[in-house]
Parts: sequence; structure tokens; C-alpha cells
Amino acid sequence: MMGIWSLPGPGKYIAGVVRALRDGASAVLRFPGSPPAGLENAVRNAFGGNTAWNLIRPEPGMPPLKTLCARFAPELLHDRHANALSLCDAENFQDRVLWVDGMDQASWPNWRQFMSDYAHASRDTPVLGRTLLMVVLAGTPPGKAPEHDVTLSVHDWRGIVDRTDILIHADRELRDRRRPSGERELLAATISRVIAWDIEAANRLLAEPREVVLNPKQCLRAIAHEYSWTQDTPADWTLGTDDGSGVVHAALAAIQEPARELELRIWSAQAAVVLPAVEAARHAIVSRNLHLLPRSIQTDYGPVDDPYAFEIGVLAFLMDRQGFDKPLRTRVRALRNARNNLAHLCPLPGSIALSLVADT
Repeated sequence: MMGIWSLPGPGKYIAGVVRALRDGASAVLRFPGSPPAGLENAVRNAFGGNTAWNLIRPEPGMPPLKTLCARFAPELLHDRHANALSLCDAENFQDRVLWVDGMDQASWPNWRQFMSDYAHASRDTPVLGRTLLMVVLAGTPPGKAPEHDVTLSVHDWRGIVDRTDILIHADRELRDRRRPSGERELLAATISRVIAWDIEAANRLLAEPREVVLNPKQCLRAIAHEYSWTQDTPADWTLGTDDGSGVVHAALAAIQEPARELELRIWSAQAAVVLPAVEAARHAIVSRNLHLLPRSIQTDYGPVDDPYAFEIGVLAFLMDRQGFDKPLRTRVRALRNARNNLAHLCPLPGSIALSLVADT
């Protein structure tokens, strides 16, 4: 599967991080749960340049200053007065990007204080030679963010991915599998509207048969079980159950009783894809049977003088009365029933939805 970093939302996130780096600010990147794969490469490739790039892993129990001095300024290790400012002045420490990964909850409080101290100390170092620290905080919940500073930025993975990103991602994957266009559109729309923002959950559905995609409740409930979520689990960005803008995780929506939010998401996908398919089918049916249809009808809203404007309920009524062949009458009734259900916010069975978009 293609990585997510070419998608609009994640791409904008990376651009924001890189913009802060180029402005001379160190950065803290916070993620509820694990960050998406390829994060470091995405930042590094976007940053570019010839700046030395070093990976740092915090050592349990070792203060951040000692960790960095041991790596880049050993002459400071036994200096009782060494501090963040001393480190900034160390020649071998300058002009680097330090990617700090694998941060644990126990180590973070000391690193959090050091990040603030370093941000203050590094202000007097020219931007072109300033070493920048990038700390990845991942967990549920992620560690507390440090205070923002002119040389320290915080980038929360909050509200970054939306259903447009998921739609693009799902459509890419389904195109690679050579799905018929109508089926691909329905599956991609369902994944997009249902999942809303979680790329990992989208990939789980993409790995399932189309029947599961169109009726995803059990798959989503399995995800909720893996996360140990229950109906009492709150929607909270720090727990990974909310995107940070009020959109609840699909797996949490699936274990609610009744699962009304999940049903509405499925309905919205079908309304976006099936209703246009119903209209296209209606237009084609009128075109093929124009010679058998009246030129004008009277409705509760007045006369309709164009057969192409006859809505699907009117067509079903006319064809029942005028002896059209049975397969056509059955098809028109199915279109009418689907339109009526969707008009009343009732999602269709997946098999019916697929049959209605099969010819588009």
C-alpha cells in the first residue's frame, strides 16, 4: 500500500513541522498511539539539505544532557557546570537535527524540562548552525506537551486526517485491484464515511471482502475489543477515540447501542453514491421507453410536461399501469424503494447497494 504522506492532511502536517525546523525551532510531535509508518523519512525528505541527521534513543535513568554530551560533547561529561547553553557552544554538537525516538513515559518529564531549557539556551545560536531536537511522543495518552517557545514548537496529530484523505487512500488501493468503477466508488465512499480519519482502520477494512466493507460493524467491534474499548470509554483525542475535532472513532461508534452514528455514516456513503446511480438509471429508462410514456402528467405539485422530469415513483406507477415488461417493472420498483429508503435515512443492505451501482 502507498504511504499516507502524499495525502493532503498528512502532507500539510509534515510541511508544518519542516517549516518550524527551517525557522530554527526544535519540535515535539505528539501521537495518541503509534505514529504512522515512515514519519521520520517523510520529515527528513521534506527538510532536505546537508544538515547532519542523527537518531537518539533516550536511555532509562540517564539525564538528557548526559545522553547528548556522551554522544557529541564528551568533554562536558565531567563538567559540573555544564548545561544546555554549554552544549549549544560545543563545536561537534552544532548544525544537526537530532531525531529523538522511543521516548517512554518515565524518561519524558526530564526530557520535557530539557527541551524547554534548550529552547531558551539556543536562541542566541544562529539559525544556520543551530542544532534542532525533534522528539516523537507516542502513547495513549501521549506525554504532556512542553510550553510553546519561539524556538520550540509542538505538533499534535490532531484533526490531521479527514474523510477526503481516507477517500483518496481507499480509491488508490481499490484501483490497484481493478474493481468495477461503480463498486469501487461505493466501497471507497463507505470506507471514507465510516472510518472518517484512522488510516490503520481504513487499511483493516481494505483487507476485508466487499461484503464486510459494506457491513463493517463486526470488523469494527473487533478493533474496539483489541483496544479494550467499551461503551463507557470516552471520546478523547489522547486515548485515540476521537480525532480531536469531535469525530468519534468508527470502532467506538460500532459498540454503541444502538449504533446510530455508524448507521448514519453507512447511509451517507450510500446516499452519495447510490442516489446519483438511481437518477442515472431513471434517465436511461426514460430515454429507452420515451415512446411509451405520456408527454405530460398531473402531480400534487402541478403538471409535469417533460418525461425526463418524471421522478422514479411516478415511473413505477406509470409502468405498473401501462403493461411494461416485468423485468423493467421490477428494476424500477427496486430503484424507487432504494430512493425511498435513502430519503428516510435508512441504509440499504450491501448487496442491494452494490446491485444498484453495478452498471455505473
